[in-house]
Amino acid sequence: MRVFAALFLFAALQDDAVELKFKYAPGDKESVVMDCTLEMEVSVHAGAEKHEQKMSGPIKLTLNLNCPKEVASKSLDAEAGLTKLVASFSDPEMTQNVTMGDTTFELSVKGEKVLMKTEDGKVIIDTENGVNPEAAAEIIKEMAFSEKAEFQLDPRGIIKGKGSEKVKELFGGVVGDNLFPLVLPEKAAGTGSTWQYKVLMDKLGKMKFGKAVEVPLNFKLEKFEGEGARRVAVISLKQDVSLKNIECAGEMDGVGKAKMVIKKLSISMTGESRFNVTKGRLAKASVTGKVSGTIEVTPEAIDQTMDVHVDVTIKATMEPK
Repeated sequence: MRVFAALFLFAALQDDAVELKFKYAPGDKESVVMDCTLEMEVSVHAGAEKHEQKMSGPIKLTLNLNCPKEVASKSLDAEAGLTKLVASFSDPEMTQNVTMGDTTFELSVKGEKVLMKTEDGKVIIDTENGVNPEAAAEIIKEMAFSEKAEFQLDPRGIIKGKGSEKVKELFGGVVGDNLFPLVLPEKAAGTGSTWQYKVLMDKLGKMKFGKAVEVPLNFKLEKFEGEGARRVAVISLKQDVSLKNIECAGEMDGVGKAKMVIKKLSISMTGESRFNVTKGRLAKASVTGKVSGTIEVTPEAIDQTMDVHVDVTIKATMEPK
């Protein structure tokens, strides 16, 4: 009898099953505010030398999505349901406290304005007063705020086609082929439904893996809230991955061409997304991610191996304006 009761309960929970799909039509525009706090510690051992760097502070910017009107006849692929989107960033705001060895300074970015000063007030960069504008321009360029990426998005929120590489560049190489921290299920889902999506990870920043690895994202539809146009599916995210002995090669910021071996890298993430069922849009998402590991780097220019230990914690929210 208990078995039948359990089956009946499961069936009852699945009665609210609905198809969840991202929906963008030609002419649609959406601006998503991304607000996060970053904490990062890096220690580098090269021979007898040791260097440490710490960085912490808030970062805020807006992700703008546009479904062009001029491609109305081609924006939706009849077979795959793909929608053409153009993504760009705007309104960057960042305040980072950075410690390098015994020196601490504050880096502030707001739009095109950049200010960097040491703990005792010495100004290193100040765009408003013309101090070191070349360095400021390089910072803005590295953050790629003026870049755009054109791509196709499928109904699950997965980026398809050649544009996926451009999107990864736009996000600094820290995302896979999912635009948001949410990949929708392939089939109709109800309360209690679970599914997994495997992100194919083939690079870390600009460093390309010798062999791509699959990184699973685990989702669960916790509940539905609201009614009608306000109805949202509340979906949780969990990730717990360990990567070992992965060889990479490519360009590394501040180092140039290099070879790298990820000796051990632990990645964990938890989060919650609220998805508007009727609109087919992300209503809000929040995630907390942690990365910790040891990496072996051999720059081509000096042919000396460096042991690098990294600890990163990031807390972020995404919400349309």
